[in-house]
Amino acid sequence: FAAEAEEHVALIGRTLPLYQQQPGNKDHLQEIRRAAHTLKGAAASVGFTLIAKLAHRAEDLLDALYDGDRPATPGEVELLFAAHDALEDLAAGRAGEEVVAALAPRFEAAVAAIGTRPAAPP
Repeated sequence: FAAEAEEHVALIGRTLPLYQQQPGNKDHLQEIRRAAHTLKGAAASVGFTLIAKLAHRAEDLLDALYDGDRPATPGEVELLFAAHDALEDLAAGRAGEEVVAALAPRFEAAVAAIGTRPAAPP
């Protein structure tokens, strides 16, 4: 699992700066979503529940952004970078439940905020 996790986290780390430069680019967003989704599944299948939980939270935000009608805000992109760093630390054994507990409410708030924004006029 360690090698697979490292690969997915590295892909997220390489693609996030590209997405930050072009927050409306759905191809970059899709690549990050795919890596987070695969990481979540792989972590869950081998019992790394903290990684699975955090990847799931990130995936919720990524899905909301992908399905939304606007680019990510700088705050949302920063939150994705924070998740990347935390996933990297969790996979390396340098972090524990506290990092997931700290980020979870931020993800919940970000996803809720996207859901409450009015839709763009047709």
